[in-house]
Amino acid sequence: MARCEGVLYEEKCRLGLYDAETDPEKTGLIGVEFSPLTTSQGHLPDKQAAARPAMADVVAEYLRRAGVEEGDWVAVNASASFPGFILASLCAVESMKANAQIAFSYGASMYGGTDPEFTFPVMLDLLNHPSAALALGVLLHDAGKPATQTRTDRIRFNDHDKAGAIIAREVCERLRLPRRDTERVVWLVAQHMRFQHIPKMRESKRKRTIRADGFEELKELCRIDCLASHGNLDTVVWVENYQAQLPPESLRPEPLVQGNDLIALGYPPGPLFSKILKHVEDLQLDGRLTTPDEARAFILAHWPRERQARDEGS
Repeated sequence: MARCEGVLYEEKCRLGLYDAETDPEKTGLIGVEFSPLTTSQGHLPDKQAAARPAMADVVAEYLRRAGVEEGDWVAVNASASFPGFILASLCAVESMKANAQIAFSYGASMYGGTDPEFTFPVMLDLLNHPSAALALGVLLHDAGKPATQTRTDRIRFNDHDKAGAIIAREVCERLRLPRRDTERVVWLVAQHMRFQHIPKMRESKRKRTIRADGFEELKELCRIDCLASHGNLDTVVWVENYQAQLPPESLRPEPLVQGNDLIALGYPPGPLFSKILKHVEDLQLDGRLTTPDEARAFILAHWPRERQARDEGS
């Protein structure tokens, strides 16, 4: 379910429909308050609770208690007021290798499937069909291999991801794809070899990688790549387990310090700001800095004003 929500969230962002205030956990399943599809009042916390990935586990447990087994058919009669419940039910049925027949309303109460541009049928269609960017990413991810093939101890394709990204850009521009789709395809091709290193990454680097726009499509590309070659999904499973236990707010925590804090410490605005703020955020993501006071003390210890003055004067 978390994987589905990642796809929905990214599409809502792409369409400019995502609202961080109503959907802070980035599920992509929370609709607008009022629209032509709104049928009645709705309680936002209930919609948010229904959209949590753990809901699929709850539904699966109820199905097991009801005696559902592999191959059985399950009827899902639902309201589009709770897209989270519907998706949880479908994911639960799939996890049990059963089958589902679904019927649901088109109208919905507030914060349900109320966005005319992103109704629940649209969500299902998106989940059943890859985006054009993902499809092209899968098609072109190894396009750089012929040009980079070498024979040493074995056949190698060093830096084929970089060569492939160049080819992918040429293809997308020739097809006159929108710039956003072009950049996504190029990014998928350029990053696909990086995915395998996520379990060994430093925590801050791993979180930055996972929170990147397009990561869910990158994960799906790598899943498809693995299934089409060696069949080993260990890294994909490791990443999904890591995401499941990771609190959403830990990926993008509130900054411990910002530019105004650096000015208050006596630093003049300049290029050093971005270096300091990134370093501090890395340590925050690593769990090594946890309070603003710790961050300020670290900055003063590692970037003394006198040394900054010498650096800027040299």
